[in-house]
Amino acid sequence: MGLILCRPKLLTPAQEETFLRRSVDINPANEQERRVFERTPIGRRGGPRRLAVVIGRKWPETGVQLSVQFLDNPPRDLRTRILKHMNAWSKTANVRFDETNETGEVRIARLDAPEDMAGYWSYVGTEISAIDKDQPTLNLEGFTMKTSEAEFKRVVRHEAGHTLGFDHEHMREELVKRIDRRKAFAYFDRTQGWSEEETTEQVLTPLVRSSIMGTSEADPLSIMCYQIPAAITKNGKSIPGGKDINPKDFAFAGKIYPKPAPRDATTAHGDCTAAAGGAGVRRGGHGDVRVEPAERPKHQSGRRCDRRLSQCADDRLLQQGDGQGRHPGRLLAEANQRRSSSERHLRLVRLRRPAL
Repeated sequence: MGLILCRPKLLTPAQEETFLRRSVDINPANEQERRVFERTPIGRRGGPRRLAVVIGRKWPETGVQLSVQFLDNPPRDLRTRILKHMNAWSKTANVRFDETNETGEVRIARLDAPEDMAGYWSYVGTEISAIDKDQPTLNLEGFTMKTSEAEFKRVVRHEAGHTLGFDHEHMREELVKRIDRRKAFAYFDRTQGWSEEETTEQVLTPLVRSSIMGTSEADPLSIMCYQIPAAITKNGKSIPGGKDINPKDFAFAGKIYPKPAPRDATTAHGDCTAAAGGAGVRRGGHGDVRVEPAERPKHQSGRRCDRRLSQCADDRLLQQGDGQGRHPGRLLAEANQRRSSSERHLRLVRLRRPAL
């Protein structure tokens, strides 16, 4: 058998009901993606079709911090290595996976049996909230410290992508259209042991365009894309698939779960005065600047803190210039007065821009 491919797990009808409720509780924006379609249960050719309700599976854009539990207690070095690769997404995105000794939100197993639990798979995004607490949400069959680094990148980062809510890239309509169905059935039966129904579900059924949690255009080099061999494509050209998180993946993850913006000078000044008891420097409606009084922090020396607060306030005031080298009246005088005495607290200062 060749490379083991990922098969995202599907929710049972009972789990779907729980998911519909919890996913919206976690992120109300998921309700906006609600849609209804018909589906046939896997492995039941011609079986009864039922309506399925699908909503978004994205975590809040404010960031993702998920606890991780290892169900089979693997060695510490293996746990650390798995978490390192899961957290590779944090390079550009506000996401974090941390191990817990309690019941984790993400629960990792390495099952090789029964067949429907073996292999590499993960529930997608907020679907994990609907899984029983004693059941895995992600499986890494047979992973050990002897597993190659290339396979850790290909598999662990891929499955972590599913946990973050990212779909299979190769299931976009434009990529599915390249595949010869007859050849695909034979290939995945031979290499993966999949039935025609499983191959249809896992490879040949395009995602609904409105539901795709991925880059704006199909990316055959995405970590979320399978390697599709030339032997099953219509034009005899392979779809290479991703071996690691690529720049487009990183950019997309950062867009969906953006990191907090770097603090600019304004923010830094606000933090400086806030540290001294919640006071702030704020701009009024007509060029006014108000510096509220604050108590001196107890954890720093009075001289050092006063000097720091004064400098922060001065820098903010200097930004009030009219662009011609002039500043609000008495700005420099007030700044110099603050610097002249290290024992003096900040006082209320109201400066109004001179009329032009």
